[in-house]
Amino acid sequence: MTHSNTPTAQQFYDDADLTRAVTAYKFFYPTVSGAAIIKGSQAVGLVPNKVLGILDCGPEQLVYTANSDTPYGPLLLDLSVGPLIVELQPGPLIVVSMDINQRWVADMGLPGPDAGNGGKHLLLGPDYTGPIPDAGYYVHRASSNRQIVGARSLPVGGDVAAAKQRLTTIKVYPLDPDAEWTEPQWLELTGKFQDTTPLQWENNLTFWQVLHETIDTEPAFPGYHTHYGELAALGIEKGAPFEPDDRMKGLLESAAQAGNAQMRVQAFADRTETARSGTTGSGSGSPCATRTETSTPPPMSTCPRGRNGSTRPSAPRPRCFAATPAPVRCTGWRCIRRQLAPKRFRGRYRRSMITETHWPRTPSPPSSTRSPWTSRWSKSRCPRRRALRSPRGA
Repeated sequence: MTHSNTPTAQQFYDDADLTRAVTAYKFFYPTVSGAAIIKGSQAVGLVPNKVLGILDCGPEQLVYTANSDTPYGPLLLDLSVGPLIVELQPGPLIVVSMDINQRWVADMGLPGPDAGNGGKHLLLGPDYTGPIPDAGYYVHRASSNRQIVGARSLPVGGDVAAAKQRLTTIKVYPLDPDAEWTEPQWLELTGKFQDTTPLQWENNLTFWQVLHETIDTEPAFPGYHTHYGELAALGIEKGAPFEPDDRMKGLLESAAQAGNAQMRVQAFADRTETARSGTTGSGSGSPCATRTETSTPPPMSTCPRGRNGSTRPSAPRPRCFAATPAPVRCTGWRCIRRQLAPKRFRGRYRRSMITETHWPRTPSPPSSTRSPWTSRWSKSRCPRRRALRSPRGA
């Protein structure tokens, strides 16, 4: 920022407010984007708790990170009416629930605790203090009343029609059997234009108006209290009208444009050496965007945040672009026995955590044909694990 030879105190206050607004813009972009998902879904006919959607994605739908290989079931839920139950039937369903801040709330179906075997998932609102059932439900505490539930149905054998029909087997109803409730209807959205992005107002004053509306409507999330204070200094405060003067309007619009440009540059023009040379795992040098829950957003060169809000620093080959899946614990009886071994023996068994169960022992290759990268730990009885241990590109 440049000033004249005799800058005034007001100019420095403008600088401070602009810096504060740019930081707030980048941190709360996922919140405004979550609000855009709800607004865009309601614009095509979805109604929270009443009308759910069925969607086979195509060029007509503008959705961040969506794909067209599996049908979607967008479900908008509002927990202000009380706890809601999402009941899944056994089958290849991948379901996730996130709050309006796009914070993870629950996995259901194949990636969830029911592992695709069906079950009842109980979503509790942030302010709910009533009784909670002791058994029979997978209980998830939400951090906002409005929930964005995305269901994906795998088209087994390429049967898209059956996959879309499977979405209609999802049931949503309140925990309280005496609550006033109407069974939700399913709306076919395939082929209809839909925009669930904030692209129309991400670089102007409307961004801040949507943010104020969201904060004023939803319960405050404790992890964001510091950032709520920064917003209050900009005139965005829960329970108070948002009425910026001409000076603040200009600063907020400039902050939206600067913050948006910074995010695009950090996402698509990473200045690290590996990104410039195009050697990252993605092939394009584009890292993943993220933020933490309680601190100033880090540079957008980190992998997506985990369920606990943590982030991992970027590396020459970010984990989110790794060519191989992260290993999971083996359920074979040998590994179970080793996991239960005394702590002093566990170091030698750590390599037993492989991607799949053990295979029968296979003979080791002759030393003359063995890769120089092969270590003694590569001599696993699981050939898939041996392949994963090989150097990339080998």
